[in-house]
Amino acid sequence: MKADRKTSSATNGSAALRPLETSRRGEVVTMTSTEAQNGFGRMLDTVARDGTVLIKKHNVTQAVVMSVDRYEALTKADAPDLDALTAEFDEMLARMQTPEAEAAMLRAFRASPEELGRAALAAAKQTAG
Repeated sequence: MKADRKTSSATNGSAALRPLETSRRGEVVTMTSTEAQNGFGRMLDTVARDGTVLIKKHNVTQAVVMSVDRYEALTKADAPDLDALTAEFDEMLARMQTPEAEAAMLRAFRASPEELGRAALAAAKQTAG
């Protein structure tokens, strides 16, 4: 398995690099903000291998770095067509505005608990059958 590098303090106080196990394709790698800053090229190599890099500062994830292809796949995933949703809503609203729908709603609001119970059972049987 290829080794990545991880920063650590050297004896002189400057950042040194030491091996870090490489992620497999699609896995998430976590780096500190210092590691990301000092190893920007390594981070981009990880992302290029279809990886994702989480960048932490003070043990709190602050950012995520991923490939453009992965980002586009996430942001375009089954986005609903707004025009189609608007048309569907408008049709539903039109059906609810008929005199028949208004009369049915008035009957529902005036119904006794027993009548509502019978209607609920009838609807459940109709749905199940």
